[in-house]
Amino acid sequence: QKRNYYRRIFIGAERHDMEGIDSDPVEDEHKVHFSVVLSSPGLDEVEISSFEGLKDPWLKSLVYYSLGLLFCGIPFLATYWSLPLYCRFKLIRCSLKDATYVRVKLVDGRADLQKVEVIHREASASVSTRKKDGENDKAGLTASLLPTAARPSPFRLITHRCIRFFYLDSLGTFVPLPATPPTFEGVLQSVANAVTSKIEIENAPRPNWDFKQLKLRYGPNKMEIPVKSVGQLMGAEMWHPFYVFQYASILIWIFGDQYYSYSICIAFITAFSVISSALETHSNLKRLSQIAKFEHEVEVVRHGCISHVSSTDLVPGDIVLLTAGTVPADLVLIRGEAIVDENMLTGESVPVRKVPYSVAADGHTPYSPEKHGHCTLFCGTHIAQARIQLGHPPAAMVIRTGFYSAKGQLLRSILFPRQLDVGFVNDSLQFICLMLFGCVALYAWAAIALFAAGASPTRLVIRFLDMVTIAVPPALPACLTISMVFSIGRLRKKGLYVTCPERVAVAGQLDVIAFDKTGTLTEQGLGLYGIIPISDGVAGDFVAATVEDVGEVG
Repeated sequence: QKRNYYRRIFIGAERHDMEGIDSDPVEDEHKVHFSVVLSSPGLDEVEISSFEGLKDPWLKSLVYYSLGLLFCGIPFLATYWSLPLYCRFKLIRCSLKDATYVRVKLVDGRADLQKVEVIHREASASVSTRKKDGENDKAGLTASLLPTAARPSPFRLITHRCIRFFYLDSLGTFVPLPATPPTFEGVLQSVANAVTSKIEIENAPRPNWDFKQLKLRYGPNKMEIPVKSVGQLMGAEMWHPFYVFQYASILIWIFGDQYYSYSICIAFITAFSVISSALETHSNLKRLSQIAKFEHEVEVVRHGCISHVSSTDLVPGDIVLLTAGTVPADLVLIRGEAIVDENMLTGESVPVRKVPYSVAADGHTPYSPEKHGHCTLFCGTHIAQARIQLGHPPAAMVIRTGFYSAKGQLLRSILFPRQLDVGFVNDSLQFICLMLFGCVALYAWAAIALFAAGASPTRLVIRFLDMVTIAVPPALPACLTISMVFSIGRLRKKGLYVTCPERVAVAGQLDVIAFDKTGTLTEQGLGLYGIIPISDGVAGDFVAATVEDVGEVG
């Protein structure tokens, strides 16, 4: 289970004045180290170490592109492989308030570069609430992000791994948008009490939330997975360092040794490897995008009346009238009952009965979708039956939308898996480094012999490069990629789809896969396997049941 909440926010060991951060953000940027950690250490969630503000000055960009053209694209290639080099040669550091790019550093050492988005919004008439000095509660830190905010300045945000981070002047850093507004608990109890008192949901007391502003903050209720074209995937694959080494080897063999036959074979294998890998990746991403895509019309209660809207327009706090079908977002049931098939999330084949949220029974602890699963309908699950209560259709309140929902968190875990050290790849790199070291040692002896025999310096350089291409197998990366593509193809024929090809090598080392319980892979009920006839008290031979036999028994 995952949670998106503030675990802790560090604003420097010597800086505690919340008001003073806005005084001079450029000067404070070098004194204060901002770090936002998203989750507790025990959860399967990538933790963020810090944010670094960057911007793209035109003069530095001009120098960067000029050097790239002058040195035949080598600087472009180096910065493409290394994000720190790209930030050093293309961007400059600045305050987060003025940044156009933000480098997000993770605690495991990885980093991502995100572009800052600016969303203009209309001014709200409500008054922004501000926390007192010394308070460190979640609601106070996020009050200016939620429906009570009334700041006419545009939103500045970044989207990191499908989660939105908004910049706050009061903190001088980016903070994650909470999955639900901090006032959601009170609103839920108010509406639940109104339903218990037999008050119509259309007349239930709710804050005057601006749904347009909520949609600006949370975005549309859809999970869009970008699918790159085959050409884009080929472009990203072909500039891998291994493939660049192959290109250099082919050029050395052709122009240095006039070795055409083997060069053509390696070029063909490389091209086949790049194309097949791009096609396989495109197919898997396209299928995953189709699974994530969902949209249909729902009935919601807004401003005291029922209206029909698209499921992509839902925001936290909306009240939805339920019907049989797929759940469009994470919902908490407030009226009626529902029979839900949660096989998509849990693998359980037995439908689950959901009952309404009750303040008397559930209000003693803060509401949590995971702790109050008996009244929570998770996104992507299927409502088999929605039961009417006292002549009124069942209704539920939206908790989380988009990638904040249970289905969205599942997709995020697929799109951004945890970093694992693949022993096979590491062993391959160690083997290559060992061979390269041996090659250099042998060449030191060979160079002396060739120079004594009268070889020219150009010939010595060509012989050295030729020895490097022989010591490091140029066909190794192509063969690894091709074998991985064929493995993924065999898995697909068995109904298994691979979203992270690097895991194939790890899966090949597994001998036993243990599941926690029955019900995940099994279904409830008995099936006819066969019969053993008994004649005169003697058991006969076992007779396996066929499909026709099972049909006749049924």
